[in-house]
Amino acid sequence: MGTRSRTVTASLTSTEFTWEEQAGSTSLNLLDILRVSPLPTQDTIGFAVTACPLRRRHWWSQVQRRVIETHEFYCSAELRSQFHKAFATLLHESPKQLAVIVNAASGGRKGAKILERLRPLFAASRTKLTVAKSGDGPQTRQFIRSLSLAETDGLMVVGGDGTVHDVINGLMERPDAATAIQTPIGVIPAGTGNGLCQSLLAEAGEPYDVLSAGFAIAKGHPHPLDLLQMQQGEQRSYGSLSLAWGLISDSDLASDHLRWLGPLRNDICALLLIALLRSYPGYLVFEQEGRKKVIEDSFITLWAMNVPWATSSILVAPQAQLADGHLELLMVRRGASRWRLIQAFLQLDTGGHIQFPEVECFQVQRFLLTPHGHQGTLALDGESASYDTTEVQVLPQLGRFFSLVANDQKA
Repeated sequence: MGTRSRTVTASLTSTEFTWEEQAGSTSLNLLDILRVSPLPTQDTIGFAVTACPLRRRHWWSQVQRRVIETHEFYCSAELRSQFHKAFATLLHESPKQLAVIVNAASGGRKGAKILERLRPLFAASRTKLTVAKSGDGPQTRQFIRSLSLAETDGLMVVGGDGTVHDVINGLMERPDAATAIQTPIGVIPAGTGNGLCQSLLAEAGEPYDVLSAGFAIAKGHPHPLDLLQMQQGEQRSYGSLSLAWGLISDSDLASDHLRWLGPLRNDICALLLIALLRSYPGYLVFEQEGRKKVIEDSFITLWAMNVPWATSSILVAPQAQLADGHLELLMVRRGASRWRLIQAFLQLDTGGHIQFPEVECFQVQRFLLTPHGHQGTLALDGESASYDTTEVQVLPQLGRFFSLVANDQKA
């Protein structure tokens, strides 16, 4: 086997494709290979291998990013046939058809450009994309409610956590909700927070970027994810990320008009609210180690996390798992000083805030929150909810999301 300029020796195992050249040995993990195809010219016999491996961004840096690359190999027709059969047996098939929802308003309206960056990846994996653009939540839900799921292998969301929230609720509003919610969902970060996407990528040891997110859909597998159910009177809605009350929801919702600043908008607004240091009276009930726990107090904030990351840079619940049937319930009560809150806030990117005694942490399966008064906000997945008595419970492993789990990467 050889290239046009020199002969190389290649070998294929159950985990790697390796070839020797004058410069040394090069290998590709089979998990990184998107496609193996015959060379396009009629007068040349051989095949091309297109892959998306992790490569160093710079020779002097350990930071890695996925890149798309193609390698051509020239050989006899018989040898090409042997390699084709072997690759066909070993490579994991990508989804053949994906319905894509692009939120035209997310992340500074960059969704369409982000999708274009991913088209070469999905062309290489032979995945057909059927694209629909959405301008708001109701439009997204309506599209999901009317979508023929039998004609697709999964959904791909190009947007933020709010768009994922609308997709999940659209699935749960369908007559066939019990089966529709099992449709695999892939997430491409195009919002300002993107906590769910970061949680999925971090769980697999993947760098946080658009190409890694697309690769996780093209070469990953559907994996279970716990969902949240929020009940307020007769009103029921669903989420995948979190429920927030107090300072956190206030900063998220109040800074909505500053989305052009990206994640920085939350930091600025949170620091301003810490300076004001409001507290909110309320009544909280949950079970801890089989015992009912009742807390009636004034709270600065409450954050119930279903996944570790609230945004791509805020690690709220470092101990959270994606499908363990529990929520990580964090709260700060009245009495914490501004200085201590700022110190804890500055460690949100590493999860160090949970070491502060002012930050109380509980693992729960459900809780009941009754805010007192009318001044305050509640947010489910960053979306505004009624400021009313709220019951939240985990729906274990109800959702399915495309992911490259760590074990897959090490296979």
